[in-house]
Amino acid sequence: MDYIRRVTDICELHRGGEKPLFLVAGPVNAGKSTLVNSLLGQRVCPDDAAPSSLYPVHLGFSKEFSAVKQVKGRSVRLGDRDLRNILKNRRMSAAPDKVEIFLSSDILRWCCLVDTPGVGLGGETDRLVREYMSRADGIIFLFHQRGIDKAAHSFLAGLGAAGIKGWISFWINANLGLIDGTSLTETKQAIRSIFPGKSDVYAINTADRSSTSPVSLFLRVKAMEFFVREIEEKLSRADRIIPGMIEKASRQAENEMFLIRLWDAVEKAGTINSARQALRDLPLIYGNMVNMLEANSSRLITGPVVVTPHKKYGRAGRRPGEVIMSLLDEISSNSCLSRYDRRGILKKAAEIQAEKFRVMVVGPFSTGKTTFLNALLGETLLPAEDRATTSCPVVLRHGPEKAAEVEQLYKAEFFPAICQGGKHSLDYRELKSLKGILENTSLREQITGAEVCAGGLCRKVTLSQLAGALDEMCAVYSRAALPTAPGKTRRIPLFSKKIPAGSLPAPPITSVKITLGKRDRLLYHLDDSFQRVAFYRAISPPGSLLAGRVVVSHPSENLSFADFTDTPGLDSLHKRHSERAASVLASGSLALFFLHAKHVLNGSIPEQVSAIREMGLDIPVFYVINFADTLSDLEREKILIHIRQRLGQESNGLVPYPRVYAISALNALHRGDDGFERLLRQLRKKAEDIETGKTARTAEELRGWLSGIASGTESRPGLPQKTRQEALYYLGELERLFRKFPGSGVI
Repeated sequence: MDYIRRVTDICELHRGGEKPLFLVAGPVNAGKSTLVNSLLGQRVCPDDAAPSSLYPVHLGFSKEFSAVKQVKGRSVRLGDRDLRNILKNRRMSAAPDKVEIFLSSDILRWCCLVDTPGVGLGGETDRLVREYMSRADGIIFLFHQRGIDKAAHSFLAGLGAAGIKGWISFWINANLGLIDGTSLTETKQAIRSIFPGKSDVYAINTADRSSTSPVSLFLRVKAMEFFVREIEEKLSRADRIIPGMIEKASRQAENEMFLIRLWDAVEKAGTINSARQALRDLPLIYGNMVNMLEANSSRLITGPVVVTPHKKYGRAGRRPGEVIMSLLDEISSNSCLSRYDRRGILKKAAEIQAEKFRVMVVGPFSTGKTTFLNALLGETLLPAEDRATTSCPVVLRHGPEKAAEVEQLYKAEFFPAICQGGKHSLDYRELKSLKGILENTSLREQITGAEVCAGGLCRKVTLSQLAGALDEMCAVYSRAALPTAPGKTRRIPLFSKKIPAGSLPAPPITSVKITLGKRDRLLYHLDDSFQRVAFYRAISPPGSLLAGRVVVSHPSENLSFADFTDTPGLDSLHKRHSERAASVLASGSLALFFLHAKHVLNGSIPEQVSAIREMGLDIPVFYVINFADTLSDLEREKILIHIRQRLGQESNGLVPYPRVYAISALNALHRGDDGFERLLRQLRKKAEDIETGKTARTAEELRGWLSGIASGTESRPGLPQKTRQEALYYLGELERLFRKFPGSGVI
């Protein structure tokens, strides 16, 4: 709602009169008119058991109620009685082409709704509905409680082949009682084959107002998205004239006129940035909406949907690592044997087996690393934007609930000035982050102390003194001082001139150290929409710069075999980012190195390709070419060959045939991607191979130790006969259990 209010303010100033057109469609008697009435908050469309809507009913906003019918291109105004008769199909005259109703309803302030005839009434009606749907900005397609049937499948297949302009969302009407989830699963599978990227299917009870309320909010968010994108296109055109405005301002001889012209440019740039921030927030808002709709659906399902299990191992249905862990637990609890474990073999083996496969996601910033992790989760949970957003390691682990823990730093250091060749300039990103923290009340309250370093001397300052010192720096480096409102800080120049140290009135601040007092652990329950937004803000700049580590637990099946760690961009100008990335890479089992497809296509492979080898890390590396959906088949093949040749040359033969995968993380998040699935399969296989090798080594250690006890060489002579018998038993158990698993000949 906060997002909607913010976008509404922008829309009121800049948008035109056009509203998005949303359709409610579906088979006959699916409950379309009931849903429309619920969205309007009043009974307008007849919702009898018999097929009621035989022609499109357009609904638009007006403070005064009115209605017209369109007959062969001619508009005829309808009175209340005539409208009721036409809507109930009591035809007193020729059937209309459509009926338009204008009334006061909150949802109609932001969109136009159309209640369409039911699919399956006839060939001509289906053609008309399909034509309407192809032009709509959005479609709510409602199924019966039994889910998709043959007629609906045939209709949607034709629609999918013809193509649609906007989005489409599918719903099952559970107005006859709870559903068992079967129709939901079958409908999802059928929709996925027709609309590969639009297979979300939700349950709804159109007869229950509390169940349709999330749909109303969903449509409003979709309307906000329509407006924001419309505004963004207009403001992008305005963005191109800002350099000219600044240039004209610089030509003004009078200071007053210069400031007026410059301030106009600043205000216009601020408006553009507000619209773009609203665009950047869209994934988070939509992710929250999806969670709300899924929660609404789960209340209408009697039990969980059955998911096909993954590959089983052996008759026991357990992986080799699980079998060994079970055996270790048994031996550790056996007092006859565990007392003779003087070398700590059992403890070391348990620690090794408990280590999970860890995948480190690394590479330059804005290569889609965080979007890839969101695709693993199946939802937009982590902030992903066209800028460096990941400031600290973010660990994703499998867990029963959606939860997150943010570990805060005790101290944070910023570097607002850069010195090169005896000249100083401002670091815009560092200053913006630091001032963003100082201007955020909740972040500012966490700071217990501050220290600035200038000219080789460090001194403690208050936060007010720090803010004033930063303002003075901006004033010195700005081309001209801008007037600032009381209580507001001075704008930071995006680009600053390099000024010799001798020309500055005082040594610039080269370092700012902030003390946070104590290292708190902030916990968030991500199923709660408010805590989810709070978490999103905590790990987005500038708050993320005060976080040392983030751990997210999520029930996604993609996390069941490995922990994934997102790292800051290696090519970030922030020194702390590369240091944080390097500090966690050594703990990984495998690294996914991300590259941008367009960068590779232009021949500009980043220097960070060889960063892992230079760090001296001995872990396997998979190279991931993201945004592959923007390439043709020929371009993709050229890139794969180019990457393999370049990597082979730069690694001096250490990577004779590097593993390279072309994916689209954005497609994987929204509509599925073959490259993404192929990469996941290879990661699973690599995890299984590593686990098998680790299990084999553990088994060898156990067998050597147990053999020593059984023969009496592991400890002093004269071991009790019972202890030797126990060792012999577990030796046999070890061999017997491993004969069940393929490839056990490695032991």
